[in-house]
Amino acid sequence: MKSARTPGRADWVSISGPTGMVGRAVLVDAFKLRADDGRPLNPLDAEEYSVADLQGAIDRQGVQLKPGDFLLVRTGWLSAYLASSAEDKAFMGKRDNLRSCGIEPTREMAAWLWDSRVSAIAMDCPAAETWPWDMERGPLHYRTLGLLGLPLGEQFNLEELAADCHGDGVYEGMLVSAPLNLRGGIASPPNAVVIK
Repeated sequence: MKSARTPGRADWVSISGPTGMVGRAVLVDAFKLRADDGRPLNPLDAEEYSVADLQGAIDRQGVQLKPGDFLLVRTGWLSAYLASSAEDKAFMGKRDNLRSCGIEPTREMAAWLWDSRVSAIAMDCPAAETWPWDMERGPLHYRTLGLLGLPLGEQFNLEELAADCHGDGVYEGMLVSAPLNLRGGIASPPNAVVIK
């Protein structure tokens, strides 16, 4: 699917198939937006980013989502985890102890992703939504993977990309991902890189 022309660049084309994915990626630094607005979020707890948080970060960064984009959301979880002590990491390494921020697992979020026409979403936390899952509202995984066919990426290291984007004010680049093609598999390391 083609997206609109970016000034000074060739047309972006999103391609996905059994050998990987290539296309325009947009970084959305929701963690920085919340901190800058005086509403910091604890990434190591089950706190949520709303649709308004994501759209607010996009607007503040001066970038526009285009059909077929890969959406990269920085939640701050990975940097907080990596900065934790060895004891805290061992504690969080047990599934029942893990807590993580994420995007809200709501119908509104699924509708916003659909309406934004993104082709995939990747984040720096263990699950796209908060962990543990809110089973009363239902996991976002069920809505995105099963209903929208929207691939999810988890635990992407977005720290260097975020620093670079904040440095030059450019929040887009070309994402290339060549995951393992495993017959019957349900997940793979993404083997992804963003080229700016």
